Amino acid sequence: MAAIQFSIGLAAAIGGITFDTTGIGGIFVAAAAIQILAALLVKVSFSMFARERGRPA
Repeated sequence: MAAIQFSIGLAAAIGGITFDTTGIGGIFVAAAAIQILAALLVKVSFSMFARERGRPA
């Protein structure tokens, strides 16, 4: 439970700092970067899973 609360607080702090330094445009850029990183993580995870199972990715 403490880890979840910490991550929520940390995300709010980072979001506030991003907004203060770059404005609303920075929030959208950061969100886009996070989304791209998440998509890459999914792709790599599925590729590793397929390779482990002996199937083509």
